[in-house]
Amino acid sequence: MKSLLPKVALKLCLISVFGLGITACGNSESAFDMYNSSSQEVGLTPAEINWGACPASLGTESKCAAIEGNPKNPGPFTLRLNLPAQTQFAPHWHPGIEHVTVLSGVLHLVSGDDLSAAKAKAYPAGSYLVLPAKMPMMGWVSEHSELQLHGVGPWGMTAIK
Repeated sequence: MKSLLPKVALKLCLISVFGLGITACGNSESAFDMYNSSSQEVGLTPAEINWGACPASLGTESKCAAIEGNPKNPGPFTLRLNLPAQTQFAPHWHPGIEHVTVLSGVLHLVSGDDLSAAKAKAYPAGSYLVLPAKMPMMGWVSEHSELQLHGVGPWGMTAIK
């Protein structure tokens, strides 16, 4: 398979992930759009991932990338977050199911009616979570971490105050 990187500019604008807007804009075609419009396989090596800046609330060292699709549109999406230690995710919920894979580092997450940080569970690298639609949650990473999120759009976030 030849590299699709020159053809695939991973575009994702103003997406909400873990309660934080992600902007990683490129050209006009997302990997998912290309996948749907051809019979060609879409594959990216780690070196081909188009990392972009995350919102200021995640700090200047955070990097975010759209791997597949656009959560605002119908269909599957996959996102990556590369986060420095102590990055926090404010209390929130999503209208659709959320799948999280901890690729490196440690994610601390609490979900349900009681969002007490003391009740958070630590999920080290290799962990996998499935969070049902409308499940209240909050969390943080305790060390430099990379997370992969996927679900089915349209998807978004509602902050819990």
